Formats: sequence, structure tokens, C-alpha cells
Amino acid sequence: MVAVVVSDQGRCGIDVERAGRVSDTITTARAFFSPAEQALLMAAAPADRDRIFAAHWALKEAWAKAMGRGLDLPVQRVGFELRQDGRVTMSLPPALGTAADWHLELHHPTPDHVLAVALDRAPQQPVALGWCQTSCRRQRRKPHRNGDIWRSADRRSTVRTT
Repeated sequence: MVAVVVSDQGRCGIDVERAGRVSDTITTARAFFSPAEQALLMAAAPADRDRIFAAHWALKEAWAKAMGRGLDLPVQRVGFELRQDGRVTMSLPPALGTAADWHLELHHPTPDHVLAVALDRAPQQPVALGWCQTSCRRQRRKPHRNGDIWRSADRRSTVRTT
């Protein structure tokens, strides 16, 4: 899956993950997840762990990309909470900023994929967010811009503006 986020309003990051990609979610979570995220994952039913892991991993990756540094950040000190109302909240140490400065979204473009977006503030104007389910590179097709909508050449993409 290919995903893109476009914003001229500050830093942004995006990540898409396929549930079930990581074989040992508990061990990986111990290295990269906050204590609260680890507890949530371990308390979850085994059938739900892949989905929960993918959501939290995608959020960490999207935020780290928006920060411009990647996973060399102390991501185990940054926690994300998926609220019942669909909102995503975060906690982070003061040295890394203020959680209220971040706008986070979580999408499910397919039943097996989770897509996370991190913007360093709530967008004042629409932000283009798009994904295509086939590999544009593998099929030698490049995404192209069509107005405010990103589409893959095979027209199997989905777009959302926030």
C-alpha cells in the first residue's frame, strides 16, 4: 500500500501498516511502546493484538516522521490512546513538545491495514491524504495529482481531505 499526506501548514507524517506483519508483537512492544501501551497490548485478546499493535506502531511512525527524526526518538516515552469516540490522544515528555500541539488521525483503508497521520497542529485548511491499494512502483504506474485529489493510475485509490 502506498500513502501520501500533503500539507503546507507545518510538519506532517504518515505511516501505513498491515496487521500481522510483526510476528512477535509483545517483544517488539517492550522495546518501543510506552508502559500503558504495553499493558493494553498484553491485556488484549490474542486475536486483537495484531490490530492494536499495528495502530500504535503506525501512530509512532507517523509522529516520528513528522518530527523529522524517525525511531531514534525515545518513542517508548510517547504514548497514544485510541479513544472510544475515534479521536487519538497522545502523551509525551515536555522535552519533545506538547501533546495538544499535535493533530492525529487513524484510518482503516482496508480490513488489514491501518494508516496514521500526524500534523503538528490542527489543520486550518484541508490536508490532502490519499492511498492506493496496489504498488504503483511495481506496476510502473505513478500517482498523479487531479485537482485536490491524489489518485493512482489504476483508479483504485481512496482520498480523504481533513
